[in-house]
Amino acid sequence: QHTAVKIAPRYHNGPVIHVLDASKSVVVCGNLLNKDKKQDYVEDIAEDYNDIRDEYYANLKQIRCLPLNDARKKRWISENESINITKPTFLGTEVFDNIDAEKLIAYIDWKPFFDAMQIRGKYPNRGYPKLFDCKEVGAQARIVFSDAQKILSDIIARKLFSIRAVIGFYP
Repeated sequence: QHTAVKIAPRYHNGPVIHVLDASKSVVVCGNLLNKDKKQDYVEDIAEDYNDIRDEYYANLKQIRCLPLNDARKKRWISENESINITKPTFLGTEVFDNIDAEKLIAYIDWKPFFDAMQIRGKYPNRGYPKLFDCKEVGAQARIVFSDAQKILSDIIARKLFSIRAVIGFYP
C-alpha cells in the first residue's frame, strides 16, 4: 500500500514495483526485461496501484478525527495511582557509535533469513531454532545457518562495517 500511495505517484522515471522479499524479485525482473511482456506487466501494476490508491483515499474520507481539546478530554487516565512508569535516562537524541557487532548477533531474527533461502520446516518445526529438527529441511538449514555464522564472524573479524544507532525521547 505504501508503494502505491506514497512512492509510485512521485516517481516518473519508470515503473515502481514492490515485492515482499528478494526471492520474488526474479519474476518481476524477468517480466520487465521481456520486451513482449513488459508493457502489459507495467500497465497491470499501474492499474493495481491505482485501485489501491482509490481504496486508500476512499477510506480516509470515512475517518473522523476529534478536535484536539476533545481528544484530550477523552485521554486515558490510570485507575492505579501507584503505577510506576520508568522514565528514560535522557531526553532528546543520543547517538551510539561503534556498537560491538558481536553483541548484536544474539538479537538477529533468523526467520527472514530462512524465508529468503526458501527453507521452511513443517509444523511443529517451522521457525528458528526448531527448524533444525525438521526431517525435510533440518540438515539444509543447519548448513546454511553455519555458513551465515562464518560470514558474520568474518565480517566482525575484518571490521567490514561499523554499527551506529540513534535513539530519541521527546516529551
